[in-house]
Amino acid sequence: MNEKDLRTKKRVINTFEVIFDASTGDREDLFASLCGEDLSLRREVETMLKAAVSLDDFMETPAAETAFEVYENYLSDNLLGRKIGNYRLVSAIGQGGMGTVFLGKRDDEIDQLVAIKIISPFATNESDAENFKRERQILARLEHANISRLIDAGTTADGTPFLVMEYVKGVSLTNYCSTKALSLSARLELFLEVCEAVRFAHQNLVIHRDLKPTNILVTEDGKPKLLDFGIAKMLQPKPFEPVTEFTLTTKILTPNYASPEQLKGESITTASDVYSLGVILYEMLTGKRPYDLQNMALPEILKTISEEIPEKPYKSAISKSSELRKDSSPPPDDRSMPVPDPRMLKGDIDTIILKSLEKDVSERYQTVEQLAGDIGRFLNNLPILAKPPSNIYKFRKFVRRNRLPFVSVCAATVLGLILIVSSVWFARVSDRQARTYLRQAYSSDMNLAMQSYETANIIRVRQLLDRYSDFRYRGWEYDYLQNLAEPKAKISTLKHDSEVWNVVFSPNGDRMATACADGFARIYEVPSGKLIVSTKIRERNIWKLVFSPDGAFLATASGDSSSTSVRIWNTQNGEEVISLVGHTARVRGITYSPNGKTIATGSQDGTIRLWDPISGKQKQVIKLPFFMNRPVETHDLAFSPDGKWLLSGNGSSALIFDLSAKKIIPVTEEIGACLAVAFSPDGKKIAVGTQESTINVYDSETLLKKFKIEVHNAPIRDVEFSPDGRVLASASSDRTVGFFDSETGLELTDIRTHTSDVWSVAFSPKGSYFASGSTDFDAHLFNPEELYRVFSFGSAAGFSQQWSAITMDGKK
Repeated sequence: MNEKDLRTKKRVINTFEVIFDASTGDREDLFASLCGEDLSLRREVETMLKAAVSLDDFMETPAAETAFEVYENYLSDNLLGRKIGNYRLVSAIGQGGMGTVFLGKRDDEIDQLVAIKIISPFATNESDAENFKRERQILARLEHANISRLIDAGTTADGTPFLVMEYVKGVSLTNYCSTKALSLSARLELFLEVCEAVRFAHQNLVIHRDLKPTNILVTEDGKPKLLDFGIAKMLQPKPFEPVTEFTLTTKILTPNYASPEQLKGESITTASDVYSLGVILYEMLTGKRPYDLQNMALPEILKTISEEIPEKPYKSAISKSSELRKDSSPPPDDRSMPVPDPRMLKGDIDTIILKSLEKDVSERYQTVEQLAGDIGRFLNNLPILAKPPSNIYKFRKFVRRNRLPFVSVCAATVLGLILIVSSVWFARVSDRQARTYLRQAYSSDMNLAMQSYETANIIRVRQLLDRYSDFRYRGWEYDYLQNLAEPKAKISTLKHDSEVWNVVFSPNGDRMATACADGFARIYEVPSGKLIVSTKIRERNIWKLVFSPDGAFLATASGDSSSTSVRIWNTQNGEEVISLVGHTARVRGITYSPNGKTIATGSQDGTIRLWDPISGKQKQVIKLPFFMNRPVETHDLAFSPDGKWLLSGNGSSALIFDLSAKKIIPVTEEIGACLAVAFSPDGKKIAVGTQESTINVYDSETLLKKFKIEVHNAPIRDVEFSPDGRVLASASSDRTVGFFDSETGLELTDIRTHTSDVWSVAFSPKGSYFASGSTDFDAHLFNPEELYRVFSFGSAAGFSQQWSAITMDGKK
């Protein structure tokens, strides 16, 4: 929304507030003075006044709140029927502080219903825009059967951001349990599916932060779907981003399901989502929430959740059942109902739920896997791991609840002890002991830094190392960790203004190109990192790029929901040479044939197209089989070295297209998203990176799997063979780059220098340089020989015929 629209919006709302608060007799005079000759303004305010009367509670609602709701509804009504990207808005299906969700229908031959979320005109500050952008980034990395998937994203003609998501037709989780009168075991099985969706999000480094029954819809066939990642948080923040960016307001969270640390604005972990799941499970099984927070102000809510002990679930379920028996009226559709036999909750289920609701994060289940594991053990009649609280623990809680009286009783004694102990202590502390404590702190922090490095938390590693930059007693471990976080092998860091999706080298290796989410492709000099040229036209989002075999041209693939683009550029001046027109949705796959006479592109529209790069004419259109009644998006493409085969990684499998025989050969038997593909330089091996965090390597002749690599713990975004074919490199959303022996799959080493998802890796043609690109807005350039030398004796692994290596523990 531009500045003019914002001014108009504010004027309409301000005028409405004044006239709404006035008596009916005074309104005409106010219309004349406030609207004057502006008939358009008057019509909009009159429409809002009529709509305000229809609000159920408009007599008790302040004008400002009424204006907000009325204006949102007014805008929603006016948007209906409009076209957003390839979709037409059918009806409004939801509304929140961040915006309105519409039911949309694809406006072409594909009959597809979607949910379209459009940012609210009131969400105009940087925080709201950042939340909306983060939701897009999070949904893009979460592809799971129990999570509503992102289909597309973009901006409207007036610059308003929107998301296109899978439309889920269903009811809330608690509503489903009640209307279906599910048994205890059926409810727990359903809850385990929800846990699996949350576990997958955590595995991909995302905390939801707003889990509640209305954000979990269950379809008619009983499949739960997790929705609304509007205030979700990535576990690894961007550089200089605070660990906690939370605002204590009911606009961005639901206090009934929020953990104590969330309400206090403290740092959060996966255990915060565990707490919310505990509240949801409590409500699913008892028909009530752990706390009655109705009509409470936020300070009261915080005090209640932080100090009160919730009633045991089995007792709560019994009281709810008793209430229902006394109430003869038919229950409303949205009222939660307890399990048929509340007595079954006594014991293990009580313990599991109450452990999930622990106020102290350290006493709670730390992961969703732990929570789900105990529920699974209960369902299989096995002992659960959680234990009821001990007497000591209860005493500790008692002290916390009665802190002031307890402190008053103990204050004099404690003060006396402190004075005695401190005088003795300080009298005996020597310089030598002080140095000992400093060294212990140093050792502890070095240990923490190593643990942080193992989880690719490079920001934390750097923070810990910075504490000891001038420490005179630091040892070899400091230099070792410093080299891991900022390896000597790194030649340069190329800063960008947005996510770097792809990096490639020119055929002679003297240049490197990057594809950026800001819509520009850039070409840099290697190894200096000096910017040579940028493309002259700004695209919506450039996903992939490739040099022509002679290096004279650069082809780019881009697009979003409202645009698609494949262009060829002059690498000397950045001018457009030709545009390849034919796709109807974003293009993520692009590659040149080895002889340079063909360009292959793959799109979200379900087609792969072959083009003449000189004339721009289509040579062939390959339509991929639909998957689950939807077009299959192509994520990556690669020609075989002889140019006879085209390898495709798409949303359901990896396929080979025999271009001469014009037939399709499946590479993978399993059904799953294949995000990255590559041929080895000799064409004998095929590497496939998957959404499930694995890399599979196949024999290209027999298509038998040679081995599977299961080192990463997040989706594989790119795979690349070294020029001699001996090393296979990978880029993953777990923020790491991996290097593996291409014959055995043995891990050689890794790089953990990025602070966010790594999307691309590339070797220069002679293997002299290596590059990576990430969503942390950086591209890194490395010297591979120096990189490998850190972990090997003599020549670098993969770059000589003989080499030796040592394991990290030093035993082999």
